[in-house]
Amino acid sequence: MEIILHTSQSRSVLGKHYLTAFKDAVELYVVSAYLTEWDGAIKLTPACKRFRFIIGKDFGITRKNACIDVLKWLPASRKANFLVADNITGFHPKAVIWRTAKGQAFMLVGSSNLSRAAFEGNVEANVLVPISEKAFEEAKTWIEWIEERSVPVSEDWLDQYVEAVRNPAGSSGKRVPANQEKSPVITFKLPDLQRLRIDSAFGGSNSRPTPSNATDSCDSFGVQPAEVFPVCSSSRNCRSIGAWRKGTGCKAKDGNGKANTPISRNSLRHSSPFLTPTSAIGMTW
Repeated sequence: MEIILHTSQSRSVLGKHYLTAFKDAVELYVVSAYLTEWDGAIKLTPACKRFRFIIGKDFGITRKNACIDVLKWLPASRKANFLVADNITGFHPKAVIWRTAKGQAFMLVGSSNLSRAAFEGNVEANVLVPISEKAFEEAKTWIEWIEERSVPVSEDWLDQYVEAVRNPAGSSGKRVPANQEKSPVITFKLPDLQRLRIDSAFGGSNSRPTPSNATDSCDSFGVQPAEVFPVCSSSRNCRSIGAWRKGTGCKAKDGNGKANTPISRNSLRHSSPFLTPTSAIGMTW
């Protein structure tokens, strides 16, 4: 077994193993989620009796030009062996499986797609392992299952295939299909999370103290100033739930100015799933 680890600052040996597989195989199966470049210098031995090259098309990442390069590279007798998993969503393997004339079988599998970046600049991890005859036959059965759900990569297929728009160099984010129009921007008014927290803390919106004529910003919730948590460092923090620093405990007053039941730190913490030790009410404990 050989572990093939690659960083952006090291030289990849992955290409060497591809060359070996294409040179020695009498049976060769290549599957790759994405194909973005193809090296026409790779030579497929004429001794290869069975060959399948299957790529994916999810997200439009596979490039048309790379597919055309493969079609040019293949002899006419093998063009029908170049397939795309057109009827599979979530096609994500990256593997080369082959058997030599001596009966030895191997699998090269890992993170690398058929792209220049995978062979040169990406951080990738792959492994090359010899496999048993039984494992090779299991791999063939798996390939046949994929093949039944695939179609040949042809000019007609390429005409209807939609590539994703490539991001400018150095940018990040997901690709989008080239023909996808920009969606209109719709603005939604989000719920007042502050009010939701306070409603929950007081047992629901119907039991929340009614507004009073208090002059401070606390009056929006009808709560007279009182210290809610001993750790409050300023009245500004307490105002988040309509309270001032005044003594111990928080006494909410109703619309008639009568004090309601004091609110403790624990009762607030446990009465509402919205309240956490670092919630938006401006308190920590």
